[in-house]
Amino acid sequence: MPAGVTHGNLTPGALMVWAERVAESAPPLTRDQAKVILSVFRESFEAIAKENAESRTRLDGAA
Repeated sequence: MPAGVTHGNLTPGALMVWAERVAESAPPLTRDQAKVILSVFRESFEAIAKENAESRTRLDGAA
């Protein structure tokens, strides 16, 4: 959590500034680390897309 920021005053802007500062100070990712991160994002996006498609199918069937 960014210094001085609590759940009560956390804004997307404050979180973005903190995340950018942390990312700039981090060492570069190795190729293997990048592959893991990309894999997690890909799996998450695929799961979200599947869930959205199933939701649309249920809604279309209810109409």
